[in-house]
Amino acid sequence: MCRQFNSVRRHTEPADIRCQPAFFMPFTFYRFLSDNTGMTIALFHSKINADTARSIGATMERQGLRVIYIDTSTRNSSADDTSVQIILPPESTHVLFFYASDEISRRYYHFYSGFCLGRGLRFLLLDTEGAMDKNDPFIHLATVLTADTFESFMISEKIRFNEEEKIRRAKERLLERGISCFPESFLSVVVSGDIESARLFLEAGFSPELRDARGVAALSLAVRSQHPELVRLLAESGAGINDLSADRGYSPLMDAVLKGNEEICRILLEAGADVNLASKDGQTALIIAAGRGDEILSRLLYGYGADPEIKDHLGMSASGYANLFKNEKLLALFNTPRS
Repeated sequence: MCRQFNSVRRHTEPADIRCQPAFFMPFTFYRFLSDNTGMTIALFHSKINADTARSIGATMERQGLRVIYIDTSTRNSSADDTSVQIILPPESTHVLFFYASDEISRRYYHFYSGFCLGRGLRFLLLDTEGAMDKNDPFIHLATVLTADTFESFMISEKIRFNEEEKIRRAKERLLERGISCFPESFLSVVVSGDIESARLFLEAGFSPELRDARGVAALSLAVRSQHPELVRLLAESGAGINDLSADRGYSPLMDAVLKGNEEICRILLEAGADVNLASKDGQTALIIAAGRGDEILSRLLYGYGADPEIKDHLGMSASGYANLFKNEKLLALFNTPRS
């Protein structure tokens, strides 16, 4: 990129141009950019488009974006000076370049389009006059915007940026805790009951439906390890509430019944667990509860609509097991009309 210019000079102090807003932006732009954001826009402009650039910049500033103004027309000492100064502030997250056809602006535009590509920065090129050369070989390095597309792009870009920042910050906090950002680490904190770290993994973009090498999902691991709040967190985060594990073929609710954990059973039932779902052996949660002689959980499941007549692969139902073990309390429960 640098070979086409006579020289490149580094300048670390950004221009500090203050302006009065004179450009109107629609209400939706105000609404979506009203909360604070970490976006810092390096706004490059020239004398030709200074008024428009400063007005749009002032609008973004009022909505919480930090804008650093850089006037390219003041950076060269003479018309014969063909150097390009590296004046991009290090905190910049985006470069917004107002397109102008003068030679100095074009040199800066061409240089910074490649510079931003190398730095991994979003390079935005705003053509407010429709004067851009469509055959410009550097145009593919930029996200080209017009007066019609600028608002909708900035709304979606802010959402994208904030999501990526949320992920980045969550990963940083995990590393500060000495936890590596790998799937196995996520499942490990689930088993250990570390709810704060588990929440950070979810914020970092890890799926709540992640499974271990045995095919056991995170939610089932939380149930088996008996961590109620983690169960609630994963369920609220979209974990498959009725997914069967690959090892024993149980749903999280079946695992909770097997553990005899009423609190977790209630959390899962309130989250919409299917009480009549069958395991790979045809067992329902109620069959497991009846087989254990667990009156409390049987009553809970029955109250949520569990069917005591569903049979497993051995041909036995919850009623059948209650009868086999002569459990009069369960037999009476299963013969009680539902309210």
